[in-house]
Amino acid sequence: MKEYLFLFTITPVQGFIEHSRKTQDLYAGSALLTHLCREAAMIVQKDWRGEIIFPNIKLRSLPNRFLAMVKEENDSVLKKKGFALEAKLYEKLREILDYFLRFYGLSEPPQAWPQIKYYFQFYWLFEPVEKGYAETYKKIENHLGQIKTRIFSPFKEERGRKCTLTGEHNALFYKKSDESHKPRYLVEGAIEIDERIPVKYLAPGEALGAVAFLKRIVPKYFEDHGLESSAFGSSFPSTARIASAVKLNMLSKIYPELAELLKKKFNEVLLYELLNDNKPTEYETEDELEIAKKICEVLKKNKERLGPYYAVIIFDGDNMGTWLSGEKLKEDQKGKLRDFHQHLSSELAKFAYKAADKILVPIKGATVYAGGDDFLGFVNINYLPSILKELREEFEKIDLTKFSSEKLTFSMGVAISHYKTPLSETLQWARRMEKEAKEVAYKDALSIVVLKRSGEIIKFRTKHRNSLGWFADQLQFLLDQLAYNFSTNFLRQFSREFIEFEGIMELENLDGMVESELGRLLTRSYIKDSSQTPSEKVETQLRNIAEMKSVLYNLYMEGNLKEFLGLLEVLSFLGREVEIDVVKN
Repeated sequence: MKEYLFLFTITPVQGFIEHSRKTQDLYAGSALLTHLCREAAMIVQKDWRGEIIFPNIKLRSLPNRFLAMVKEENDSVLKKKGFALEAKLYEKLREILDYFLRFYGLSEPPQAWPQIKYYFQFYWLFEPVEKGYAETYKKIENHLGQIKTRIFSPFKEERGRKCTLTGEHNALFYKKSDESHKPRYLVEGAIEIDERIPVKYLAPGEALGAVAFLKRIVPKYFEDHGLESSAFGSSFPSTARIASAVKLNMLSKIYPELAELLKKKFNEVLLYELLNDNKPTEYETEDELEIAKKICEVLKKNKERLGPYYAVIIFDGDNMGTWLSGEKLKEDQKGKLRDFHQHLSSELAKFAYKAADKILVPIKGATVYAGGDDFLGFVNINYLPSILKELREEFEKIDLTKFSSEKLTFSMGVAISHYKTPLSETLQWARRMEKEAKEVAYKDALSIVVLKRSGEIIKFRTKHRNSLGWFADQLQFLLDQLAYNFSTNFLRQFSREFIEFEGIMELENLDGMVESELGRLLTRSYIKDSSQTPSEKVETQLRNIAEMKSVLYNLYMEGNLKEFLGLLEVLSFLGREVEIDVVKN
């Protein structure tokens, strides 16, 4: 029997996952790809008696590809196995769609299966291990790249109304926005989803293609069949829940009547609508609306505010292709690439478990996927600094010292957004920030953007770690100081004074001007503590100003004026939106 490397991948990934209107869409897309990849890997492992090398398939979230070692008599047998594997995955997709339609007694639009079958592509190939593992791995990666660059003809459909979620396929499933209003330009065969079916699968006024509809309904299939276990069941927290969870949790400890109400099922979007005196539209039951009204009454009576902003974080391991190719291995380990792949897979699995199950957990946020070297999650902004620190610190624990003298790092994109901003737009910005972080020399960087409800966009980027330590620690320190010791006025004043110098590369004594003006403005904006004696006040003031100036000036020196002004704008925003006491309580 000959040994072969087998490489398998599913496409598309990013577009499928991130074409999402709701967080549930995002999570379901990731879970479906994980399930398909796991199904394929289990067939290789059990039926083919192959060895999965990368990744660890016990991960809750899997990447869209895996690498395995298999044995077979000849190439033709393997080819038959590959096509059979592909057929089983299409059968699984077919099964998920059929299950939901049968459960609710719905007919299937004629175009539904063609849309799904054409959309999902499975790429796989075998490479005989003739000149060693490392050489074979290099060849199989190159060959996969060549296969995926082949030009495929586009899926052709008749003209008609396009899917609300993707904008690509013809809409085949719709729900009327009221009793009489049917969406226009629907293709023949599109079916109406009636009121028996919960709005989480299709909201009034929505019209979905089969691919988006599959993403909506897959959580029910998983839940009913006990597959792809999740901390969230079939209901992933909404952006409104992410934004409000920490504050509501704190308030439940203060107001007993609120604690009882929060145990019941309701949609947090309703709270924001009611607090702003708007008429709620999307809710499943009258009971749900009544619960939200009662919670709102408690909040209004006690003049409590719910912050409307949350954060999306996306990160990806730096130079992973270089790592997997073995280029970063010590000379005496170059011939042990297979051992390295297995060790790396194990280390990344440990990190993924910690990240999703121990670090980014309710009420701090929620993890969409943690595939080891890549990650997507939602964070309550009150916990943003601590989550940034914990994730990067945990990644630092990945131990590759046996194989390499270098450390694995990641670059992260963060998008802070209003819960009403379209989710797809927020995700695009988070992905864009990740790419901008990757452009920083030697990487291990972080790029943050704030998407204000007003439409204003502010951003900056920095390294995860600088000469004073972790940036996340410095961010928390600055926010603490702004909460207790300094007015945010100095941030805006400094920006107004120095904006005209942005982009000027050769300005004499700019560094000295920045240092001097920081000291002056910090002194003016300091908030004195009336509980202290005069001598204590002076001592405390001098210490706080010196520490604040040191951190800010160092961040300026680590980057440039443009990035520093962006940082000050982000600080000004977070200084208003982050409630330090909420976390401490």
